[in-house]
Amino acid sequence: MCNYLADEGEVAIFDATNTTRQRRQVIYDYCTQTFCFRVFFVESICDSLEIIDANIRVCDFYDIRKKKKIDRKNFIFIQGSKIKKS
Repeated sequence: MCNYLADEGEVAIFDATNTTRQRRQVIYDYCTQTFCFRVFFVESICDSLEIIDANIRVCDFYDIRKKKKIDRKNFIFIQGSKIKKS
């Protein structure tokens, strides 16, 4: 993305799950300090449990730390608990 913008591009969208302030800060610092780009983040918030549930059910779940697939029912239970707490 940065090479594209440095060479010919004018606008780029980096579509990713940058859920922590620390992760966003790393991206921001790299783009602004290395390339002098202007950066902004767009966040969408969904509080519809039906939509969240549907999105979770269509995904495959993989635990990067353990390098294995996660049981779907367990993942939905864990994520559902996190969502209800927020």
